[in-house]
Amino acid sequence: LAVIEEIKKIPQQHGFDLKNIGGTYYLQAELASSVANSMLTGIISLMVLFAVIILLLSRSFFATAAILFSMALVSALVIGTLGVFGIPVDIISSPAINICLGLAVDEMIHLTIASRRYAKENNKDVRGWEAWKYGLNEQSWPAISSALTVMIGFSVFGFSDFPPSQRFGLEIVYGAFLAVIATLIIVPYLATRKLKFAKNKTT
Repeated sequence: LAVIEEIKKIPQQHGFDLKNIGGTYYLQAELASSVANSMLTGIISLMVLFAVIILLLSRSFFATAAILFSMALVSALVIGTLGVFGIPVDIISSPAINICLGLAVDEMIHLTIASRRYAKENNKDVRGWEAWKYGLNEQSWPAISSALTVMIGFSVFGFSDFPPSQRFGLEIVYGAFLAVIATLIIVPYLATRKLKFAKNKTT
């Protein structure tokens, strides 16, 4: 669209009035803009929906905040990596980020439920490290094995001769790797952090 704006100035420089713009180049630009808007609304909508689900299941604002932060981090890393290396995002590869978020939140919900169940059964604080340690012991291997299964399965797209299909599969592989890292490291760390408020001492 930026290039089209430059092209629109050419007729005006020669005294012509530009009335309409068409052609496949313009349609491709409009499609790219629609894909970008769709990705943004899709990511925000999924995060809002997952936030409600996680809050109902965990009943912990800290766990919900930790998971939302991890989801946002996974999204930012995937999209940021594409931007840094100049990898195009098209209508075929753009849904990959939504699949990555689904994989991430699935693993995080299982971990949160396991930790909450242990805390409830043993009268422990759900924000304590002991509860999350139990959740990690129970859910680490299932999370790793499911992530590896997804990564191996979608890596097949890397052998495709169609570049958008290649990008679609490899983005999911990268996102699944980030999701399991966020699930097993970032979420437990943030969920067990306790805010410390300084107390004013008066004499």
